Amino acid sequence: MKNTLRGEHELLFLQRLHLDARRYFGTIARVSRYETGSVLFSAGEGSEGVFLLRGGKAKLEVSSGNGKTLTLRIAWPGELLGLSATITGHPYEMTATTMGPSEADFVARADFLHLLNRYPEACFQVVQMLSHEVSTVEDRAGFFRPARSASGKLARLLLAWCEDGGAETEEGIRLVVPLSEREIGQMIGTTRETIARLLGALKKKGIVQRIGHILLIQDRPELERMIKPEPKHLILT
Repeated sequence: MKNTLRGEHELLFLQRLHLDARRYFGTIARVSRYETGSVLFSAGEGSEGVFLLRGGKAKLEVSSGNGKTLTLRIAWPGELLGLSATITGHPYEMTATTMGPSEADFVARADFLHLLNRYPEACFQVVQMLSHEVSTVEDRAGFFRPARSASGKLARLLLAWCEDGGAETEEGIRLVVPLSEREIGQMIGTTRETIARLLGALKKKGIVQRIGHILLIQDRPELERMIKPEPKHLILT
């Protein structure tokens, strides 16, 4: 997956709509460009509308009970951000922050709800996206189960990134991950030191290579084996 502003990313929500609906979306959307670290919306703020990410990436974060910030996932071009809050009218549940120069369409809540009322096909797309959003949050929540090892959590996260934004190359699956070791640790509930140690061990085994913000997954089957539950021992009586 290329890291460009408009580039070749699919704007999934729009591409699945008929031409009339896409044209109407264009009349109600306001496009803006953002610098690295710009906050699109913050958790607890009243919902003003949705953001369709057209270029760049954004991280979605929540605050834990002990005051720490947890990064739930990375949003890629084509995603609608703030969707759940916009539909329900509740405050935003997460904070969305750009991870590089980015571009997004903003659609005010009233206009977006009118779009859904006018074009039923858009409602169907929103239902699918909300379902995916819920399943993704539930999957990420699994990273914080005490019984799961840190290595298993990291392997699970890397595999999720392979599905979300991996590019197949001759050397392996190429991931662009503009996150620090501390931020990766926040995503799976562990420390920066643990992430550094685990990545070092994966590199030594030839499973993963890291060069700056590039991760190269060289042995995906081994990562998949790392997240499989250990077989239970038979108890003979």
